[in-house]
Amino acid sequence: MYLFVTSAEPVTGPVTTGVYTLLRHGDQLARIRRDPGLWPTAVAELLRLHHNGMTSMPRLALADTELHGVRIRAGDAVVTPWVAATWDPEHYKQPERFRLDRSTREDPAITFGTGPHFCLGVNIARQYLQTALSALFTHLPELALAAKHEDIAWEPDTYLFTRPTELPVTWS
Repeated sequence: MYLFVTSAEPVTGPVTTGVYTLLRHGDQLARIRRDPGLWPTAVAELLRLHHNGMTSMPRLALADTELHGVRIRAGDAVVTPWVAATWDPEHYKQPERFRLDRSTREDPAITFGTGPHFCLGVNIARQYLQTALSALFTHLPELALAAKHEDIAWEPDTYLFTRPTELPVTWS
């Protein structure tokens, strides 16, 4: 199960949410089409905006501490929402917006974890997403959403990865 969760499944969500987000932000997609060198930036921003997963794995507190007025005792399990880091307004200006102009200071490295929990597949994941999205939009330049934004259903919050349940598209 762990191999499944850490191999193909983590790139399925970002491809789908990437297509969805780029189609909703046609001005940003047009910039990428004019300058394909922006694909790495676009992928980093997509991964920040739609973090691939709702919450971190549980961690055990090693010592008593207090965080933002909440007492955490040694041995307590702590689970955090990933988007708390990638949507932190103190670190990202307008975190809810898809923007290709974020500075390197706003690099979403937390998307792939940190320290001993840093994802070893970071480079292949980024390359996979850049290749998949650039190929799709190169080969289907007329790709468009075939449903209204508000009609697209998303996987429930209990699902491990963030993505629509289906993404209706059309092209000519």
